[in-house]
Amino acid sequence: MPQDTATIQEVQQALQDLINAEGYDIPGLDKETVLDYYVEEKYKKELSALDNDQEARNKEKERLKDYCRETMGNFFDYLISQAKIMFQAVKDGVEQLKDSVMEAVTETTLPVVVVVGQATATNNPAYTASQSKQKKNNFKVMLKNLGILIAQLLWFFMLMCTPIPYYIMTIIQIFTEVKKLIETIP
Repeated sequence: MPQDTATIQEVQQALQDLINAEGYDIPGLDKETVLDYYVEEKYKKELSALDNDQEARNKEKERLKDYCRETMGNFFDYLISQAKIMFQAVKDGVEQLKDSVMEAVTETTLPVVVVVGQATATNNPAYTASQSKQKKNNFKVMLKNLGILIAQLLWFFMLMCTPIPYYIMTIIQIFTEVKKLIETIP
C-alpha cells in the first residue's frame, strides 16, 4: 500500500475534526444512541420474546449491538456525520432563505419611485414585475435544493431507526411556511 495516502482511520478522524470545528451537532446523535434505537427497532421481535427475562433481554441486546457495531459501525459513522452536516446546511439555508424572502416580500410593497418636491416621476411596473419574477424563481431553486437536503436528512434518520428531534421538525415546518410565503410574491 502506498505511503502517500491517508488511512481510513485518518480520514475518519479528519471528518470528525471537520464536523467538530464547524460546530455541526445534533445533541444525542451518537453511535451508541443510534445503535440502541437500531437494535430496538430491527430486532424487536427477537427482543420481545425475552421480555419476561430482563437480564437475558439486556444481554441479547448488548450482543446485537456488538454485532451491529462490528458489521455496520462505519455505516453508522457515515450516517451520523452526514446527518449532522445536512442538518447544519438545512438550518442555515432555511434561515437565510426566510430572511431573503421576507425582504423580497417587503420590497414588493414599497413604491418603485418616490417623488420629492416638484419633480415628476413614473414608475416602471414592467421592471418591478421582472425583478419580482426573477427573485421568485431564484427562491424556488433554493427551495428545491433545500428540499433535497431535507429529504436526505430524513432518510438518514430513517436508516438509523432513530427518532428525529422536534427542533429539526420545527425547521422543516419553517421551510414549509417559507415555501407558502414565496408563492405570495407576484
